[in-house]
Amino acid sequence: MNFNWKLKFALIALVVAVMLVVIGGKDAFSFMKDPITVKTADDVRNLKDGDHVQLDMTMSYGCLIKEITTTTKYGVKQSEKESSRYYLIPYLGLDESGYEVVDYLLTVKLASKDFTQAEKAVDAFDKFWGDYTLPVPTTALLSVDGIVTNMKDEERKYVDDYMNGSTKKYMDYIYVRTPSKSASFIMLGGGGVALLLGALFIVLFVLGKKKEQARLEEMRANNPTYYQAPAGVTFNNNVNDPTAQNPYVFDPSTDPRFNGMAQGNPLAPNNQYGAQPMNGNFNEVAPTNGQYGAPADNSGNFNEIPNNDPFNNQQ
Repeated sequence: MNFNWKLKFALIALVVAVMLVVIGGKDAFSFMKDPITVKTADDVRNLKDGDHVQLDMTMSYGCLIKEITTTTKYGVKQSEKESSRYYLIPYLGLDESGYEVVDYLLTVKLASKDFTQAEKAVDAFDKFWGDYTLPVPTTALLSVDGIVTNMKDEERKYVDDYMNGSTKKYMDYIYVRTPSKSASFIMLGGGGVALLLGALFIVLFVLGKKKEQARLEEMRANNPTYYQAPAGVTFNNNVNDPTAQNPYVFDPSTDPRFNGMAQGNPLAPNNQYGAQPMNGNFNEVAPTNGQYGAPADNSGNFNEIPNNDPFNNQQ
């Protein structure tokens, strides 16, 4: 199928627009929401997928999951490194005795550039947890601006193994991602531009079609008989059909160039077209010395030799 180039570019632009919106549009729309400042365990319990959250990481319960990126060449591992980690942020509450205890946990997925500060948060929690005389850490070691996301089945499995089956009591199957806000808006903007280009090419395609149709109608109006095909035309090229009127069939018995002299027609052995049956073969008369008993003839013409000629079919 030969697509018009405008329609082709329109389809390409629309596909690119969908891809960019799907990849970056969801995050961009989440970032447009008013951020939820997370400070307490109740704040964490009320989070849901797609929420825009902001929080300060003052301490960390530890690392829950590590993501390893492996580089291979021709199937052979070249290197590997940790690309991201899932850290647990504890939110404290008071038990019946009035002691500080971990009431709920929130998982935050961090890139490698934030590992150093996250490990400092782990150390801060370990010091506090090991000595109740110390105050609860309040220094913000890392500020997080991210989007709440539901965990996949594999991530849930790690959570269940880590919490030994008591997951629901201390945490939910969600985590906070930290994608680049600027990259999300750039992709959303690029998707919008691609969508506009696709719509523009579609409009140009439709206008071009209308202009072409108008030009065709004008030509038909100026030449009313030019586009009319002849009616009632049939073709019968069957040479064995005596009713066929084929001007290209060669019939020597009726062809005026033979002046009625043709008595045999090698193309019509069964007397088609009224031709007489052939009674002999055609041999060349010897041009000089009369081979095969024929009188000398220097004309180089062909004469018919009767079928009962003893020299018939000789070379």
